[in-house]
Amino acid sequence: MNELNGYQVTIIIAVLFIAVTAYTMIRENAKAKRRLDARIRNSWGTVPTREYTYEEFASISNYIWDQKTTDFVIDDITWNDLEMDRIYQLINQTMCSCGEVVLYSMLRKPVFNQNELNERERLMKYFHDNPEKRIELQRVLAQIGKPVGMSIWDYVQALDDVVDTKKQKKHIISCVAGIISVCSLLLNPVIGVILLVTVLAYNFWDYFREKGSIEIYLKSFQCVLRLLKSCDALCKLDLPQIKEYQDTIAQKKKSLQKFRRGSFVVITTGMVSTGIADAILDFFKMFLHVDLIKFYSMIGEVQSKKKEIQELVECVGWLDSMIAVSSFRCCLPHYAIPVFKEDVQPAIHVEELYHPFIENPVSNSLDTRRSVLLTGSNASGKSTFLKNIALNSLLAQTTNTCVAKAYEAPFFKIMTSMALRDDLSGGESYYMVEIRSLKRIFDEAQKEVPILCIIDEVLRGTNTIERISASSSALRTLSEKNVLVFAATHDIELTYLLEQAYDNYHFKEIMSETDIQFPYKLYSGRSNTRNAIQLLKMIGFPDNVTQTATKQAEDFEKTGKWEVLC
Repeated sequence: MNELNGYQVTIIIAVLFIAVTAYTMIRENAKAKRRLDARIRNSWGTVPTREYTYEEFASISNYIWDQKTTDFVIDDITWNDLEMDRIYQLINQTMCSCGEVVLYSMLRKPVFNQNELNERERLMKYFHDNPEKRIELQRVLAQIGKPVGMSIWDYVQALDDVVDTKKQKKHIISCVAGIISVCSLLLNPVIGVILLVTVLAYNFWDYFREKGSIEIYLKSFQCVLRLLKSCDALCKLDLPQIKEYQDTIAQKKKSLQKFRRGSFVVITTGMVSTGIADAILDFFKMFLHVDLIKFYSMIGEVQSKKKEIQELVECVGWLDSMIAVSSFRCCLPHYAIPVFKEDVQPAIHVEELYHPFIENPVSNSLDTRRSVLLTGSNASGKSTFLKNIALNSLLAQTTNTCVAKAYEAPFFKIMTSMALRDDLSGGESYYMVEIRSLKRIFDEAQKEVPILCIIDEVLRGTNTIERISASSSALRTLSEKNVLVFAATHDIELTYLLEQAYDNYHFKEIMSETDIQFPYKLYSGRSNTRNAIQLLKMIGFPDNVTQTATKQAEDFEKTGKWEVLC
């Protein structure tokens, strides 16, 4: 066998290098795919571990507020009262940023149409019953990813900040000047060299000055291009049950072909060269400004196609959010699909209702066609029960899922007034904040759709006489409208004043000399026990304090008058 010459050795080494590189890349891609599949399978039916910062929630929420919808939206008071940020995190097993923003939007927009909920149920059932098909879709969604710090919608919105798209003309002139300077070398080398050096110096200076100001927008381009690439793969999946969504996605992404065409010129190059080829390419970009010309072309295109991008985000995010809710159902002890009734009078029926945050929760059932006044001692479970009633109504009208064994009610607008605070920045007292919160419910009650109204300790920010008189009047008026009210109070007087309009229920405690226990069960009727004085005694207050307090309370109950102590 003849000895191999140097040329052949070089060829063999090059081929081996390419083969090893290709094998390594294929193996790493296979490992990455296996890791992704394992993450997808292991996360199904589990509670997500990721927690979001205030800034991340603000970014995610921008999507719904930018829609400027005229539909009923859960306001901030109700959202915060129900701790919906935590509920969102409990449900959010989405794979991409589109799913994050759409899931959040969905939870803030209860629907009032059974057909919409039926479609959500169809998708959730399909994803639950066909895990392999679901995993195929989730792999594609994972390609979009979740940008750190900002949602995909905020990145899209950031492109609106580029208002001076006329700069493209300036860079076209720079490009033409560069070409002319090169051509001038052939005609007159001396003048050509002077012109070339002058154009090079100006174009390089202008390039670096301009490039620094657009770097922030390149991430926006990358987000949109990842979305479009994922949409390409999504449309190729054999999923007849989501064919309607695939057709919509295919149509919208087609309208963005001009944006995608040649986009590699802009987003694959950084300020630092990574090799000889990159260095040469960077030189020509700095000299001829081709990437800046393309950048402004892409900006104009993406701004004119913003509606199509929004529809892609909505459609892709919708599928992702339905998968997340289907997974959420699997981590619940039990759940119910709600039944909605078009009753003339607002009513609600729930069986074995429980709160998803509580480990080993105590469930409660209720069937009422009248508003409810809830009494009971502190820490007995009133506030949790009230939140749970509102939360289940909201979940019913958004995820078609209730954390209960049965739920029947009409479609409600859900409004609460619970965890209020003084508005220190606005200079308003607690009482002013409270009555403004109630006023918004009165305003909404003038409309046709029934309201589920949850109030915890109504008008607690004022004196006893005015609190009872104003509370009884406000609660009575609300109950006469198209409103189902659930209100908690420590004022037993209200249970008598409103017994013609409200059903009375209570939570109670089990007291001993040294301990207090709460069964957290709902009982019919008004509360007839108190624990405030007993708790003073249990934690060591002097006997004369607790004995005097007990006597004062007993005397008032008998005579209706308070004894003067000093």
